[in-house]
Amino acid sequence: MTIRRPGRPVEHIDASPPPEEEAPRLPFKMPTLMKQHLKADSLRLFYRSLATLLVASVRIDRALELLGRQGDDEHMAHVCRAMSATVSRGQSLSAAMAKWPDEFSELEVRLVQVGEVTGNIDHLLDRLASYEEGRRRVTMRVKGALTYPLFIFAVTVSALVVIPPYLFGGLFKLIESLGVEVPLLTRMVLVFAKVVSSPYFALAVALGALVAVKVLPELYARRSVKLKLARWGLRLPVIGPSLRTIAITRFSRALEIMLNCGVSIDQCIRLSFVASGNPALDERTDLAIERITSGATLREALEETEFFRGGFLQVVSVGEETGRLPSLLSRVADMYEVQLTYTLESLVAALEPLMMLVMGFFVGIFIIASMQPMSQILQKL
Repeated sequence: MTIRRPGRPVEHIDASPPPEEEAPRLPFKMPTLMKQHLKADSLRLFYRSLATLLVASVRIDRALELLGRQGDDEHMAHVCRAMSATVSRGQSLSAAMAKWPDEFSELEVRLVQVGEVTGNIDHLLDRLASYEEGRRRVTMRVKGALTYPLFIFAVTVSALVVIPPYLFGGLFKLIESLGVEVPLLTRMVLVFAKVVSSPYFALAVALGALVAVKVLPELYARRSVKLKLARWGLRLPVIGPSLRTIAITRFSRALEIMLNCGVSIDQCIRLSFVASGNPALDERTDLAIERITSGATLREALEETEFFRGGFLQVVSVGEETGRLPSLLSRVADMYEVQLTYTLESLVAALEPLMMLVMGFFVGIFIIASMQPMSQILQKL
């Protein structure tokens, strides 16, 4: 396999963190729900600003101290000040970052470690800023596409809870007091209205929300649960291909930046699989690395995972043959971002009328349920 790696090659970066003192802690234990993480934009600005200060010949500890005194993200400033203290004690920037695993991924720590070894840390920090920009761009496209359908869904659910008891409550009481024969549809709506207007229903909803907020994050943190959800999501129509596209896009960008930095191929695969954010791909890391160490090409190793599409594998094959794999990975990631945008737009275009149809269906049921007994009352007058 031929892969062009500019700059000083780094054959292997030790994956085990160096023995260090305990990571700095906040003076009090924060609840799980209030646990802070670095904002994506703050992380991008951190890398870009730190690279600029290093180019200006500012010491790393001094640069971190300056970054800790400014910015709107107080948590980012706290992390910078803590890392500045760590670096001042003689430890490396990568070692300081490794103390904050919830803020800096292993990929970012290892790339900074590569920059420290090769002496190109300012260049690596710029590349990390671009990498974070790419990740944020994909995330914002997904969020932007799903915001309106989720809003319509929330309005529909709210209408189901509010309309029967509060809009038709007086009408239904009149129907019951007149003693007329209540049609089946009206009886069903009456029962539903009584249930959702009961204080026990509100209590059940509150308890359910509390349990969901407390239990679901802990449940989702389990690797087995994440893996099952990822496998199930990939089988869904429309959503499955979108999840696969997102994972391949993130994988491509991570692999491209590491190949350009000269990281060994087994390290590239391991960290890129993690960077994809999809547990269904991450679980196949050992299989791909085993194929690489046995002499297979990168294309053959990725094909063995049965996750990547044929078009992407062809690009990898061409990149290996021509020695331009990093640049081709960057191009294919851009192409998949555009494809993801079109897919999400099509999904939203299909969801919007569907949500409106569902909302109109239930409103129609409520209207019919109220008009049927009223027509019977008018007939008896």
